[in-house]
Amino acid sequence: QRGRMADNEVPMSEQTAYTEFLSPEEEILFLRQEARRIGRQLKSLQGLLDRSRIAAAAQAARDAAVSAEKTTQEKYLQLLLDNSPDIIIMLYRDGRFAYCTDAFLRHAGISRFSEVSGQPYLEVFKTFADRQWLEHIHGIFTSSMTEKRTVVIEEVLDISRNGRPRNYSIHF
Repeated sequence: QRGRMADNEVPMSEQTAYTEFLSPEEEILFLRQEARRIGRQLKSLQGLLDRSRIAAAAQAARDAAVSAEKTTQEKYLQLLLDNSPDIIIMLYRDGRFAYCTDAFLRHAGISRFSEVSGQPYLEVFKTFADRQWLEHIHGIFTSSMTEKRTVVIEEVLDISRNGRPRNYSIHF
């Protein structure tokens, strides 16, 4: 309906000229029709505005629900990671420590995550791995990042340095 005129409507530019030829009674009738037309347009615009407000409120409620669900999932994931008996290490793309489980900290003899947070993994790993293994693992990490593909390797490591190496599945 917007932008369209009814057959009996006169464009605004022509209205002044049109009303000059009307008698006072005809002009009153014309103005009443114009008032009704403007009233209909106003009512239509008010309905559009109301629908826009309702849509905005619905979107805000949806966003709040999604945010709450995401927060719940993040808390659950954190709880899972915090209580995992497995060694889990997450690195930033440049190879710096972003996260590790307490299991890794215990096995590596590190007392707090803050000691490794943001540190390059090669610096941390050199406490329990030889240079040849570090070069090997760095090659795999670099290749995985460059090619943007997941690589899984099986390695035997003595992270605890207690003379009892364990098998580890390493995912890049």
